[in-house]
Amino acid sequence: MNLILSQPFTSSTSHASDVRQIKKILNRLGYYTPFETTGITSIPDQAVFVALKKFQIDHGLLATGEARPGDATVMTLSAKSEKTPFGSYVWRIVNDGRARKTHAQHANTVRNWADSPDPGEDFNCRCWAEKVESKKYIIDDPPLEPVYPELLLLPLSRVGRLYNIWTIWVNQKNTEWSLGQFKSPERWRNQLRNRDWTPEQITQTIKHGQKFPAPNKVNPANKAIRYEYKGRYLVRDEVTKEVLQLAKPNFERPIILER
Repeated sequence: MNLILSQPFTSSTSHASDVRQIKKILNRLGYYTPFETTGITSIPDQAVFVALKKFQIDHGLLATGEARPGDATVMTLSAKSEKTPFGSYVWRIVNDGRARKTHAQHANTVRNWADSPDPGEDFNCRCWAEKVESKKYIIDDPPLEPVYPELLLLPLSRVGRLYNIWTIWVNQKNTEWSLGQFKSPERWRNQLRNRDWTPEQITQTIKHGQKFPAPNKVNPANKAIRYEYKGRYLVRDEVTKEVLQLAKPNFERPIILER
């Protein structure tokens, strides 16, 4: 995001569009969190100046909590915002019934910064990102590995059995399940291959597996079921029908403590 201020950003002289830009960038970088009842607005609240000052301190800039067109603070904010942040976040919306439907569907879900869109990206969007720090949001996921070369070439070649498998994995549409949107296609491709799952095995596990209640770490309000079948298990959100977790073969059954 190329930050261009129309005038000095201070507590006494701040243009509405400048306020939104700086709030969005500082939120993206983990420095600013808006009020839950308002979300990202054009109001220059005290919190945004505190966040800006903290950013300046962390980056060796003059810590004034203010910025001016083209100064070092603006240039650094622009440069940092151009990079994709590392890790995950929780998509938050203002719960007043006015959020865009396309944004409301992401509410309270854990997403990766590599995915698109980002909260606050659209014009006048009030959504924001909440940094993931609590273990309750951590999803069992293998490290992201480079996409396999054959998977990069397949969309161009459009030939061979591997292309068909790649198409199924990435574009799987099934009445019983879909791959959760909280992981990027690259992560799902790696997990499917590393843990030796195929779409057919996912369908069979859901269709024939034993059912056990499971925690839903992506959408805590939704019921989740763990399906066990032939030495495998997966977890599915029973409301969205999204697959949340694919376990390695010959797993050890999770221990659920009774309360």
